Amino acid sequence: MSTRTSIRFAILLLLLAALACNQPISADEENIPAPAPGVGEPANVPTPVNSEAIAAGAYYVGQTGCSDTGPGDSQTPFCSFETALDNLKPGDTLVIQAGVYTETLLVEGIAGTADAPIVIRGESRDAVIFDGGCPGFPCSVDDVNADQNWEGMVFITGGDYLILSDLTVRNNIGMGITIEGGNHTTVTNVLVDGLGNGGIIVEGDPVNPQVIGNEVRRTDLGWLDERGRFNEGDNEAISIIRASGFVVANNNVHDVFEEGIVIKESSTGGDVYDNLVARACAVGIYIDEAHDVRVHHNRVSDTGYYLTESGQKQPCGSYPAFDDVLGEYYGSGIQLSVGDLGELSQGLLTDIQVYRNLVWGCRLNGLESWDELLASGTGAGRMTGIRIYNNVFYNCGVDGVGAGIRLEDIDDAEVVNNIIALNAEEGITGNGVGSSAISHNLFYFAEDWHEPVGADYVTGDPLFVDPASGDFHLQAGSPAIDRGAEMGLPALNGPDIGAFEYGLP
Repeated sequence: MSTRTSIRFAILLLLLAALACNQPISADEENIPAPAPGVGEPANVPTPVNSEAIAAGAYYVGQTGCSDTGPGDSQTPFCSFETALDNLKPGDTLVIQAGVYTETLLVEGIAGTADAPIVIRGESRDAVIFDGGCPGFPCSVDDVNADQNWEGMVFITGGDYLILSDLTVRNNIGMGITIEGGNHTTVTNVLVDGLGNGGIIVEGDPVNPQVIGNEVRRTDLGWLDERGRFNEGDNEAISIIRASGFVVANNNVHDVFEEGIVIKESSTGGDVYDNLVARACAVGIYIDEAHDVRVHHNRVSDTGYYLTESGQKQPCGSYPAFDDVLGEYYGSGIQLSVGDLGELSQGLLTDIQVYRNLVWGCRLNGLESWDELLASGTGAGRMTGIRIYNNVFYNCGVDGVGAGIRLEDIDDAEVVNNIIALNAEEGITGNGVGSSAISHNLFYFAEDWHEPVGADYVTGDPLFVDPASGDFHLQAGSPAIDRGAEMGLPALNGPDIGAFEYGLP
């Protein structure tokens, strides 16, 4: 190992130790307003499964007074997950009693029904802990059971109508929770904290998976291989891969070293809404080669940054596990892309709606589109049917780099009713501007030489209530009031520009 590498590695260990001290950040602590419930919700959003709806029987598994030949009740729980799972029928609930579990929870081919799902839940999120044994990050494959736990401390494969809830996954060298295949699997009220790789991974052509109401933090912290070399994580905090009919909602994702929420590899027919994403090093919400996806009512802030031990916000490009490429090219709030999937790439992104999102404080662009195929010289993809409307993109970019919306390599986009304020670069820019329908946006520029684009635009201070605290409601007299185009969202008089309609709850 060279002297330079040794120094970088030592700094990495210090920073990872610092991250381990960070406490979870709630939406309340961030002072981020939730959107008005029900405003602008598409009619076809699936209803989340209720994890409290427990039907028929209940079995228990635990570490105290247990017996695999006993009744599996609360007084004499089963000892092994295998025995407990073998007893489950549609409508049953398996309650995991309080304790720290170091083995993988492996759930294979268990099926409930639509009327009688199977519930696997902890007694409480804080009391039921699956711990992978990493004493600190980056931990070595020689120190833990990497072969057993690489795919996740919880691994569910081929199950139907399952609900996993109320537990914590932490300190694992690999993934946190992996869902592979199956139909109607829900993960809810789970804490994922401290992983070498990704957080909640849903893959293998699942149908109607739901990731709802979880907290995911400190993912992709990396690991050491057999020769002591550092490897960075290559998954995301929440990944939806080749899924159909998915829902990703009400999750709190923060302080993660790759993307926050990713929808990719021809996933189709889903919703990403009401999520809080703060301090994701790469991108907050990343939609890559997906189809018929709605991204709405999310709050994305401070992408491209991480927190030091003292709570200082620093660019992720200064993090020694990476190089300056991360700081230069990563850090956008929302990204729409094609071609970043290697041999799986089909080069097509279609029918994406991005609306009523709040994006602010990002190190790069508020929203950007990007064709990796074109950039790499291997071809060109297509991004078509893209609608970006009634969002707020505020205070993104540094040192004169970073636009509110950067449209690159996009076939056609409709960009309407957005407030684009105080970003480092132009409000809307890129080679896709000429092929896009841009109108009724409000521009408030940081520099007087920046110019608005599109038709029927408005300029001036939007008069947010308190943007420093993340409150982007409009004050009376805002030039955004009644100046928008009709986009099918509720309005009092004329439609407003921005994410909130003035005067509605």
